[in-house]
Amino acid sequence: MIEYIITGSESTAPIQAFVENKGHPNYGGFTIPLPTTREKIQPFLDCIKIKSEAEAAVTDVLSEINGLAKAVLPRGSGGPRLSELNYLAARIRQLDDNERETLSAVLAAGRHSGNVAKIINLTENIGIFHLQPAYSTEQYGDFLLQEARDNTAEAFERLEKSDDPVDRELAAHILELEAHVDAKIYGRPVVADGLFTKYGYLLNVGAAIHDVYRGPEDIPDEYRIWEKSPAKTLTKVENIDLGALLTQMCAAGGDHTRNQKDVLRSLADGGRDYLVLMNDFLVSVVPTGLLYHKEVLGNSIRQCLQAKQETRSFAIYVIRRQSGWIAGDLYEMDLRHFADEKQLAAHLDILRQSRPETYAAAPAGEFIARLNEPFMAQASNPQPGMLRVAPEAARVMLVRSEGVVYRLCGGGPAPLSAIDAVKGDLWRSGEFAVWRHDAAALEKWASRSAAETLRYFERGEHNKNHGMEV
Repeated sequence: MIEYIITGSESTAPIQAFVENKGHPNYGGFTIPLPTTREKIQPFLDCIKIKSEAEAAVTDVLSEINGLAKAVLPRGSGGPRLSELNYLAARIRQLDDNERETLSAVLAAGRHSGNVAKIINLTENIGIFHLQPAYSTEQYGDFLLQEARDNTAEAFERLEKSDDPVDRELAAHILELEAHVDAKIYGRPVVADGLFTKYGYLLNVGAAIHDVYRGPEDIPDEYRIWEKSPAKTLTKVENIDLGALLTQMCAAGGDHTRNQKDVLRSLADGGRDYLVLMNDFLVSVVPTGLLYHKEVLGNSIRQCLQAKQETRSFAIYVIRRQSGWIAGDLYEMDLRHFADEKQLAAHLDILRQSRPETYAAAPAGEFIARLNEPFMAQASNPQPGMLRVAPEAARVMLVRSEGVVYRLCGGGPAPLSAIDAVKGDLWRSGEFAVWRHDAAALEKWASRSAAETLRYFERGEHNKNHGMEV
């Protein structure tokens, strides 16, 4: 492994990042001070064959802002986007010394952090926090007393130097009372509104964080490492059998048939709208309302929401239900447009009430074919014109004679027979597909499987101690 270090501005750089090729860490990596420019970093990206944001992995971060590295590299995350981290460094550079110290205090307190987007918004709102030089209730009381003295110094001086003996007597009385003030007791009621950090007493003056930064599309061009991608056209599939569509997504969007039962269990709970999350490891259906209560979400779902670049997401809205069948609409989403779960949930609520015309309608078959492209590309022997199908779905299709299934081989796709369904070794290591023009076979399997599974949940049999073959 070769490691490069880009020098020239480390002493003034708010952030230094170590960058590797996500798919090929053996190519080496480089450390670069941020913010930087596209022109300066490009030769080093070329050296380790990084051509896009998705291929760049930021694996380590150093910063003059204490707590920042931990905040932008949380355990279990896929790491920050390089362009977003570059913009954060630019935002930090614009802060003065007092604001940087306040930022360190907010991060130390664990407030408004958790990803780069939140910290960028924190830099935009740093003025709503006050950091006072106090580290205990007594010190904060002393600080408040001194602040009160400073604010009334001129008035007190006039009392002390007044020609009126009553004024001078009042000034002496104030000094006498002041000597008996307990600073700890004086500061205690106010301390409840903030908290002590190693940087001092941190207080939010009462304003809410305003989300100025919504996502990578808000990064100014001068801080982008890559050219801004053209706006993605999002797809909608309307008035469709949602159970069958989700079952096809489990089989053709990756090897997710093991998730199908949990996916349909969530859909069968009687809700109206859901968020579907999908990556290389799982498919999960989340009722929209749970996004307002992040603490109840499982770790895998939270990781999906954090890894916005690697997670495909869809909103689904139920129109009507009957036995074994749920109809509704599916809308493709882009998680990168949302800073956090609550912002995403609010958008889903708006989308339910007013469906925008910016979505391109697509037939279910076209949607599944597009969803299948990355799964097919991962095959050892990808085959154009075919839909790759998860092994369990392919096996059941053979058993039920629901279509012609092929094994993807080096010499081309090989058709399978019903007897192949019982060959255990084949299904443990093989890769399978159907022709796109025969996609009706996949749809038939999905419709039957979804209907059986939904009726199973409707009857409440999932509460009994036995399973069901799908």
